[in-house]
Amino acid sequence: MSPDRRRADAVVEPHADLDDIARAADMVATDLRAVLGRDDMTARFTLSVAARRRALARVR
Repeated sequence: MSPDRRRADAVVEPHADLDDIARAADMVATDLRAVLGRDDMTARFTLSVAARRRALARVR
């Protein structure tokens, strides 16, 4: 049985700390595994950098 694959897209600010983003991505993947009840789930996060003038929603 192959692992179930999920993908999440995110837009980050140009000055975002990649260590913070990686930690947040790990937390999201862990939460998804718990909610879905699947230990074999993997997650792929695709990051895009926002234009400097674009206002972004804040997530913490």
